[in-house]
Amino acid sequence: MSLENRIANWVDMTGELTDYSEVYQMQEGLAKLRSNGVIGDTRLLCQHNPVISFGGSKQFSTFTEEFLEDMRSQNPEADEEALRELAIRHLAELGIMFSVTKRGGGSSYIGPGQLVVYPIVDYTKIRDSSTQDWYKDRIDKIMKETLLSFGVESRIVKDTREGRDGRKDLWWNDEAGNSFKLGGKGIMYVVYRQKTPVAYHGFQLNVTPESIRGCHYINLCGYLPKELRATSMSDVAGRRIEVDEVKERVIEVMKNNFGYSEINQIALSDLQAVKNAG
Repeated sequence: MSLENRIANWVDMTGELTDYSEVYQMQEGLAKLRSNGVIGDTRLLCQHNPVISFGGSKQFSTFTEEFLEDMRSQNPEADEEALRELAIRHLAELGIMFSVTKRGGGSSYIGPGQLVVYPIVDYTKIRDSSTQDWYKDRIDKIMKETLLSFGVESRIVKDTREGRDGRKDLWWNDEAGNSFKLGGKGIMYVVYRQKTPVAYHGFQLNVTPESIRGCHYINLCGYLPKELRATSMSDVAGRRIEVDEVKERVIEVMKNNFGYSEINQIALSDLQAVKNAG
C-alpha cells in the first residue's frame, strides 16, 4: 500500500470559544462520513468554553477530596452522589460545565487557553497496518515534538496502575521533582457498517496560564494533587505563548508524522456542506 500524495484537511475553530458537547457531536457525524469514505482525514482545532470532562474510566474520573469536602461543609448529610451533584452545580455557577463521555482516560479540564485538536482519521493508513496502540503512541510523539519546538521538554510516562492498560501521558518535572501535566489525550475508535476504521476525539495542550484554571477541582486522570498537577507551556517556557502560535506548528508536526503530502485548511462551512450532503 502506497502512502504517497496523501492529502488531509484541517478546520480552524480557535477564533471563538466552542461548546465541548457540540463539537463532540460534530465529530461523531464526521467520523461516520470518514468511515464511509465521504471525507478524507480531517482535523478540527478548537478552544472550548470551560468544561470538566469525565471519561470512560470511572475509577479515574473523580473530583478532588478537598473540593468534595467543601461541598460537604454545605450539606453534612449528603451521600456520595449528592456531593457530586453539589459539585456539578457549584461548577456551573462558576461557568464550568460538566460532561461525561465515552472517550478513553479519566478526569480532564478543558477550557480557554488550551489548543484542542481532534484528528478524525483512518489510522490504518498512517502507515502499513497501523494499530490503535501505534496510533496512540504517535499522538504522544506529536504532542512531545510540538512542545519541544517551543523549548518545553516533556517525558512520556506509562501508567502502571491496575485498570489503565499501560496508558501513556506527557509529563514535565520541575527541579524539585514535582510532576505536572501539560495536556492530555482521549481517543475513540469506530467502524460503521464494517467499513474504514476511524479514530476520533484527540488531545489538548495547555498553552496559556489561564488554560489550567479548572484543573484543581479534579484528580487529573485519577492522580491525587500530591502526585500530579497541571501546568502550561507558557509557565514552563517562561514567556507568554498564545494558541495562535501553537496551532500552525501542530499542523506541521502532524503532517510529518502522518506522512501527508499536504494538509489543506478549509472553512467550517465547507465541511458542514459536505456533512449535510452526506
